[in-house]
Amino acid sequence: MPLSIKQLRRMTVLTASGQSIGQIKIPIIDPVSGKILAYQLKRYIPNLLSPLDIQNITTFRIILSSRYELHNVEDLVRVQRVLAEKITIIGKPVQSEGGFKLGKCVEMMIDIKQSMLHGIIVKKQIIPFFPKLTLLIKRDSIVEITKKNIIVKNSLIKLPIFAKSQKFKTAPPTLSATSSSSMNSRK
Repeated sequence: MPLSIKQLRRMTVLTASGQSIGQIKIPIIDPVSGKILAYQLKRYIPNLLSPLDIQNITTFRIILSSRYELHNVEDLVRVQRVLAEKITIIGKPVQSEGGFKLGKCVEMMIDIKQSMLHGIIVKKQIIPFFPKLTLLIKRDSIVEITKKNIIVKNSLIKLPIFAKSQKFKTAPPTLSATSSSSMNSRK
């Protein structure tokens, strides 16, 4: 059940007894594995919800056993590490392993049932004053998420639209015989 961050932010977090706790602000994602470590809640302290503490998920609600299942940042060591690195995903430039620029990440898709990053949505302006090209890049095509950019597999640039956009520049790099490891193999 992939959800965009916009959809995720509309979901209400409730206890099993129906007490409203709040709404999700952002998911905290491990940039190496793509795993969701916690969800940060809006205006609630403690404000971190571990995916392990979710009792049930419906279309518009996340249900916990009780509000006491929320955590402080100090309680979750891996979350502390990711927050200290200050690695974000939305707004980052996206490029291939060979350095070909694909655009900018404008949205993330989250698989809330598996607590994983499902993919990223990338937009690129090919021709000024025309609509931007929109791509969904799935998690298995993401090689690395760094502080500066998101690196994806070279095979993505074989799409015809990218070949045309580079008509007067150097040809895009081709995928080598040995492919590098992706996020799935770095668990």
